[in-house]
Parts: sequence; structure tokens; C-alpha cells
Amino acid sequence: MKDPYINWNSTLPGTGRVLLKMMREAPHSFQNYKKPFLIISGGMDQIVDPEVGHELIRLSTSNDKELIYYEDMWHDCIAE
Repeated sequence: MKDPYINWNSTLPGTGRVLLKMMREAPHSFQNYKKPFLIISGGMDQIVDPEVGHELIRLSTSNDKELIYYEDMWHDCIAE
């Protein structure tokens, strides 16, 4: 049974290129991020490395930041 919430279409090359560029550049901007934010991260996430959330918390100079980490969750923590 196919999950209706999963996109089974292939990713366009331009979309993939933009995503890769953003993923490479994002860690370099973490120290400049000063807005309040909340990260909800799953330890078994296979789409976004859970270490990215920990790194953003560590590097961001925001005064209002929080990481909620669920060791046994996947990517979509809120819907699981």
C-alpha cells in the first residue's frame, strides 16, 4: 500500500542541486542565526542527520532556542 503522504515522483535535477547547495552552506550560517527557534529531531531520522540540530543549538547565538530530541523517532516526529 502506497503512503499518500509520500512523493513517489523523482526529484528534478535543479531541485536536487539547490538542496545540496543549501545543505553545504547551512552550517556556515548557524552562528549568524539569532531568531528564536525550536528543533524537534528524531534519532533514527534518515533524511536529516540528527547531529545538524545539535550543531545549530551549539553554534547559534540566539537566546531563545530549544532542541527536543526523540532517540527512537524517524524524520516526521510530530506525525509518528
